Amino acid sequence: MKGEFGKEHFLDEQEWREVRACYLGMVAEIDACVGRLMEALKESGEWDNTLIIFGADHGTYLGDHYLYGKPHFYEQTMHVPLVVRDPRQEADATRGVRRLELVENVDIAPTICGFLGVPPLPRAQGIPLLPLLSGQGTGQGKAGAFFEFYYYNLLAEPGGAVPAECRLWVRRGERYKYVIFGERALPPLLFDLQEDPGEFNNLAGRSEYSEVCRCAAEDLIRWRMRCEDLRMEDWARQYR
Repeated sequence: MKGEFGKEHFLDEQEWREVRACYLGMVAEIDACVGRLMEALKESGEWDNTLIIFGADHGTYLGDHYLYGKPHFYEQTMHVPLVVRDPRQEADATRGVRRLELVENVDIAPTICGFLGVPPLPRAQGIPLLPLLSGQGTGQGKAGAFFEFYYYNLLAEPGGAVPAECRLWVRRGERYKYVIFGERALPPLLFDLQEDPGEFNNLAGRSEYSEVCRCAAEDLIRWRMRCEDLRMEDWARQYR
């Protein structure tokens, strides 16, 4: 790997192989540690009383799209594992089943609260996944998952870039992924994940996909409206 962060270039396949081998070694270490933890839960008698959630905050690029690290918006960083073992008897119906509904990391905290029987966290943006785990939420997954990223600090040469504009937002549906940037100079992106799972063909400029882009952009606006800081509105309601 040559150069500073943001400027690195892998010059040959051997360097990529070394990076991938190192990454897979870390994955193997995590697997071993998770196995030790589960064995400890069984030995302690807490296996059937413990909700287990295995996930990740992001993935990483190992040469995909000629990238390294975790920035950007491709599936390699956005599509992360989420494995849940719910010990309750109600979850036996879906035990060992792979669910295809879209969920987000913000759903984890409400799920834990629901399992513990405590009120949801204030201003929580997610939804509990317990209905999906018990088989009651079939077909009721989210229509879209959302992601935002600030990249000004990663620019090798910021030039005239405005920090407040160096943001991108993503709406990832079951089929389409829409990406819009805060910088006007950067056009939006639209990928058909069914026909183009590698995300190489930008469809946003095609007239036949204008309605898909419009609907995705509207969903992003509504998501921003729901998830922005609403503390002032909450205080106002208290004094009505």
